[in-house]
Amino acid sequence: MENLLEVKGLKTYFYRKDGVVKAVDGISYDLKRGETLAIVGESGSGKSVGVSSVMGLIKPPGRIVEGSVLFQGKDILKSNKKDMRDIRGNKIAMVFQDPMSSLNPTLKIGEQIMEPLLWHNKCSKEEAKKRVIKLLGEVGIPSPEERFNQYPFEFSGGMRQRVMIAMAMICEPELLIADEPTTALDVTVQAQILKIIKEMQRKNNTSVIMITHDLAVASMFSDRVIVMYAGNIVERGMMSEFIKNPSHPYSKGLLNSTPILGSKKKLEAIPGQPPNLKNPIAGCPFALRCSQAKDICFKEKPPITELSSTHNLYCWLFVKEGVKKDA
Repeated sequence: MENLLEVKGLKTYFYRKDGVVKAVDGISYDLKRGETLAIVGESGSGKSVGVSSVMGLIKPPGRIVEGSVLFQGKDILKSNKKDMRDIRGNKIAMVFQDPMSSLNPTLKIGEQIMEPLLWHNKCSKEEAKKRVIKLLGEVGIPSPEERFNQYPFEFSGGMRQRVMIAMAMICEPELLIADEPTTALDVTVQAQILKIIKEMQRKNNTSVIMITHDLAVASMFSDRVIVMYAGNIVERGMMSEFIKNPSHPYSKGLLNSTPILGSKKKLEAIPGQPPNLKNPIAGCPFALRCSQAKDICFKEKPPITELSSTHNLYCWLFVKEGVKKDA
C-alpha cells in the first residue's frame, strides 16, 4: 500500500530571547491511505507542533529548520503560499482541540462550514448550503436546517466539536488531522465523536492522524502508534502489538497512568518532569525520569532498535549486537 504522507527528519525550533526551544527534534514517520496513526505523549512532547508543521501553520518565533514532508510524493514544505492554501482545508484538514477558539463567534455556523467549499471553488453557494445541511445531519446535529443559521454560542461543547468535524470533512480531504478532538468532553460524547470520525473515514477512505495524550482513546481508534517525548519519537509500532508489549520505559509509564474501564489496577504517575527543551540533551531525553537508566543513557542518544518488522524503539536497554541500526 502506498504512503500518502512521509515525514522525514523534521525539526521545528522556536527562537526565543531566552534560548532555542527544540520542540520537534528530528522525527520521521509515514502514513498509508485509509490508515489511522495515533501520536501520543504528555503535554509538551511535540505532538501538536509536529502536525502543525505538516499543515504549514508554524509562525515566528517558530521555524522549520530541517526535514521534509512528502504529501502524495511532493515536499509541501517547499510549496509557496498559494499551493499551501490549495492543500490546506482541501486535501489536508484539521480538527482542533478547542472549537470555541477555532470558530468565529460572529458568524453563523453554516457560513463557516461553507467557507472551504467556496474558497476552493468546489461548488456554488446554493449547492454548498445543501452539502452543509446534509453533512450536519451526518455528524449527528439535529434539525440541521435550523442549526445552519445559529451561532457557536448556541451549541454545546460536543455539538461544537461535531461542527469542527463537519468543517474539516466538507471538502472530503485525503488526510484528516485530529488534535485532541475529545479533550474536555465527557466519556459518552467522546465515544460519539470518535465514531463519527471513523464512519467518515470509512466513507471517504481518509487517512487520519490522531493526536492524543490518552492511550485508551488511541488504542480503540488507531492502526499504528507513535510515542513522543521531549520532541523525539521513542517508540512506534502496530497498536495491537504495542498495547500487548510496550517496551520503552516511558511507554510503560504512559500505559500505567492510563485508566482502563473495568480494571482495578492502581494508576502510577511517571516521576519527575519533562526536560527543559532549551537545554541541550546529550543522551536519552527520558533518562532523568527513568528508573532503569544506565551511564550511557545520559551520554549518548540511543539508536533505533527493531523488536519486530513493525515495532521499534530508541532505548539503550534494548541495544544488543546485531539489532543496532542507524536512525
